[in-house]
Amino acid sequence: AAPTRVASAETHITIQWAAPTTAQLHSALSKGTRIVFSDQDQSHTDEYLVSDPQQTTFTKTGLTAGRSYRFAVQYVSETGESAVSPVLEAVAADVPGAVLNFRT
Repeated sequence: AAPTRVASAETHITIQWAAPTTAQLHSALSKGTRIVFSDQDQSHTDEYLVSDPQQTTFTKTGLTAGRSYRFAVQYVSETGESAVSPVLEAVAADVPGAVLNFRT
């Protein structure tokens, strides 16, 4: 499954993913989760390895408000890697809250 966005602001986005299954780890010990990141036009791509197998969140900082970014995850074990997840596309900015008690 694709990662999900759990928070965003003008300069960062935090994503979350499910812990890997035994099958995704090829029945081996986890070495972590690889985060694949790119900007909206995919002209810049980075990969980050989250080496703590218990960690299921990642925050990418240094982003620009209003721009769209893409995230995918891939589980890494001692014997190989899972397939790369579907992509999450997220915008760096807070989602506006509901308007309460608005009167004209």
